[in-house]
Amino acid sequence: VRCVDAIEEALELSESGEEEEAKLRNALTILRRVLSVVPSSVRPEVGANGQEPKPSLAEELWKPHGPQGALLRPLAERIVDAAMCVLFLDNFTVDLDDEDMERGKLVDGVEPLVIWHDGVGPVEGRSSEPPDASLRQNRELALQLLIAALCGDTPEQTHALADASETEGEQKEPKPEDVVVPVWNHSLLAYLCDPSSPVPFRGELLYSLLSAVLSYDPLGLGVPYAAYFTGATEEDYITLCVQALVILLQNPGEAAIPDIAAFSTRYPQERGRAPASPATFGAGAQHFRMILSRISSKREADFILKGISAMTGTLREGRSSILPSSMRQSDFLPEFLVLIFHLTGCDLFVQCIDEPEKAIDLLDDIVQITFSLPPQVYPQSLALLSGMALLRLTAHREFCIAMNGRYSEKVPDALPECRGTAIDLLALVVIKQASDHLKAAHTAKGPASTMHRLIIDVHLRALNNVSTFAQCLSKDVCARLFAFFERCTKPAQLKMGAAGTAMWLPHLLECFMNVVQYHFSSNIHLVYGLLKRQAPFGDLVGVVSSALVTDESTALASDCPAFCASMGEQCSPATFWRRLEAWLMPLYELILAVAPGFEASVERSGAMDADHAKKHLPKCVLGLLPPPHAFALRTIRGSAGSFMAAECCLAAFVAEGPMEDLWVTEPEVAEVAEVPEAPRPSIVKRGSARERSSSRRAGRGA
Repeated sequence: VRCVDAIEEALELSESGEEEEAKLRNALTILRRVLSVVPSSVRPEVGANGQEPKPSLAEELWKPHGPQGALLRPLAERIVDAAMCVLFLDNFTVDLDDEDMERGKLVDGVEPLVIWHDGVGPVEGRSSEPPDASLRQNRELALQLLIAALCGDTPEQTHALADASETEGEQKEPKPEDVVVPVWNHSLLAYLCDPSSPVPFRGELLYSLLSAVLSYDPLGLGVPYAAYFTGATEEDYITLCVQALVILLQNPGEAAIPDIAAFSTRYPQERGRAPASPATFGAGAQHFRMILSRISSKREADFILKGISAMTGTLREGRSSILPSSMRQSDFLPEFLVLIFHLTGCDLFVQCIDEPEKAIDLLDDIVQITFSLPPQVYPQSLALLSGMALLRLTAHREFCIAMNGRYSEKVPDALPECRGTAIDLLALVVIKQASDHLKAAHTAKGPASTMHRLIIDVHLRALNNVSTFAQCLSKDVCARLFAFFERCTKPAQLKMGAAGTAMWLPHLLECFMNVVQYHFSSNIHLVYGLLKRQAPFGDLVGVVSSALVTDESTALASDCPAFCASMGEQCSPATFWRRLEAWLMPLYELILAVAPGFEASVERSGAMDADHAKKHLPKCVLGLLPPPHAFALRTIRGSAGSFMAAECCLAAFVAEGPMEDLWVTEPEVAEVAEVPEAPRPSIVKRGSARERSSSRRAGRGA
């Protein structure tokens, strides 16, 4: 309480000297340390000698406090308000010149004078220079106070889970990502994000953090090895900014939204262009997301896209450079991927991507980050968030059309070489993620199985979105797509019905049908693959017909949440087979009608290989297909799956970031100091604190 009183007194001073600023820093430092041990959930302390239990520290924060004669308010609210005001305190965290206009003038509800950096906001023209050392340190201290208030002791719990994983890894191999842990004080986050709360400077903070993060140059001006000599100070500051930003964008109300209910579908041919809707974000009003959704100017969109490309530039430059390890990867790329996930939920921002090159670059940025992170860095959660980001982007018709442009970048090592369009790149990503998670989706139990199935579902939906606009899928993509199709149509899986991998067949058949219906003549590789698989398609038709006649199945659809999500409702096994038949039969009838004439033409010409045989494919199948169906564009808003994925990641990121010293116990620090060269895996190589965090991050995962 005394620390809060001291901060509020400092905020009321019209002018402050070095002594007053030193007192303010001390109060911020002490309060930050105290808040870092507040339980993330209310847990009453046990009283001694049979006495009544003492109120926990978390309960004390919500008791009214205040100076004598002042309005009593919960201490937690006073802490948040004070931290927000300190972040925009004249000559402490904001550098104001004498000729600047008077404080208090608002534009669109925001005071543009105090925004830290030019880039995002209602008014341009603010300083584009990085802050000096004093301002940066003061901002870091205030941000750490805000993050500590929101996180409480959860990062300490994350460290405990990591230690248990390292200790028991050879015996039990626990996976902390599968353990549901509370992340921050949701009550405090709800107060901070409630539009009706009188929290000051929320718009200014969002614009300041976003501008600071996206103006950062991780390349060191493009000079090889330059980033190694810039030190960790500036990067720690940016890490704090991006961590605070993604925490503020969390919406606890999404935890109650089932993943099934989060999907939505629109038909542009029937309804036209859907207007931008804040409902894309999830349940309830979230003030920071509402501000983010208002980013709609070309200036702001270009700044954001340029910042994202600069952040992933280290990955591209590192692959293309002939100098080994000349470009150092930023430590906060996982947090940055979570930020991109939130940006893709802003319809107005996506609609500002008005050039094909920008759309392709954004797709490439997501792919580069997703597949360039070490496999120990929460692959399930980040794969889900990146897949949802792709699904949201491909829900825009203009974005899908733009991806027919040529893709010429070097793909991450985890992906096969891409020789074609950006749609080919997206298809390779979808097939890679679906193949990697297919086995676990049908063998794992509990939340892990749900997570794997949701990853496959969102990626296949993204492929369905772009398949309508795919003018020419490459030969390699078609080969991998048919390989995944054959994996799902194995006899053993078909016998299991919707409980096996056959549950993904409606997605795949819809993709085939979209391509054949709208771009038959230009997709010779996919059409050729269909005609060469007459026998497998015939066998599949026989299985579907038999299942519909006998209505036999080994599992109910209620056991298959991902399939139910793709259909949007609970359904019987018979309904599953009928929907599968609806996509299958037009394709099979087309194959029966075209294959005999095609094979006869190839035999007469004496074509010796597939490339020559493809020249004999028909150019038109008018009359052989049903009337074109209304293509669907699917998207997803925030749900329990995305909320828990982001929350789990952020808990680990904060515990391993610049604030790690708040939650590392003294014995652990001593152990690290005694054995500095322990042979543990490392993700980043920086100062001692981040080296400890990187080794933790490398030791975690699911």
